[in-house]
Amino acid sequence: MRGLLLIFLLAVAPPSVADDRQKRIDVEYDGRVIDIQIEADLRAPLANVRELMRDHKALPHFLPMVSRSDIVATRPDGATRTRADLHACVLFVCRELRQVLDLRYEDSGGSAVTVPMLSDFRSGRVNWRTEDGPDTTSRLVLTARFEPRRTVPPVLGPWLVKRKIRREIEAGLQRLERIAVGGYYASQPR
Repeated sequence: MRGLLLIFLLAVAPPSVADDRQKRIDVEYDGRVIDIQIEADLRAPLANVRELMRDHKALPHFLPMVSRSDIVATRPDGATRTRADLHACVLFVCRELRQVLDLRYEDSGGSAVTVPMLSDFRSGRVNWRTEDGPDTTSRLVLTARFEPRRTVPPVLGPWLVKRKIRREIEAGLQRLERIAVGGYYASQPR
């Protein structure tokens, strides 16, 4: 019982990273749909951030839940179909998920739409843009909405799921920034 209590306390402990930059991460989860909104200033060159956001091979290096990402096909409409394998855990409940997305890129950002028949998600959509921030920073603005096919057991509750997703996003933003400052991700540890 003490072990479960310790695991619970570690999972819900507040993040220890203090940051004076502007960052807003909103995560909503109603037991069915996950909504995410991010506005973050990154201390990294805009060109490097954009390059990483467009490189499917970089995703596992800065998104903690992504274990693998591969291009499946280039579609006639210009979209790049990409498969991402995800490993998601909340406390003692872990899931292996597959998400296949049709990605479209623009100079300043892009969008991704989940392909439900090939994914463990009923639906999903991500939109992002990157822009110059103050000094040598970059600004990332991202919105996402996902509906996984499998739900988290009710005993864990939406609060823990939201907290876990928020922590994953915070870690991902820190990794993205660190890798973008270095300009190359292949040598970066996971």
